[in-house]
Amino acid sequence: MEFLQAHQAVIALAILGMMFVFFMWERFSPEVVATLGAGAFLALGILDTNTVLSVFANPAPITIGAMFVLSGALVRTGALD
Repeated sequence: MEFLQAHQAVIALAILGMMFVFFMWERFSPEVVATLGAGAFLALGILDTNTVLSVFANPAPITIGAMFVLSGALVRTGALD
């Protein structure tokens, strides 16, 4: 665990970099990449559970998620055409 504590910032940047590459690559859905990234931060102890769950106390992420759902529905139904 000493290695993780000493290099926590480098490990966090590496995880974020890999997530960015996977977001650009678009091989996996964004939900999977984001969930795996959050899981990696939790598993390595970089973030604690309370910090991760506190995101849901803010309505902004839920609003952005709802906008993604609505825009996806509009594209799939052809309503934008």
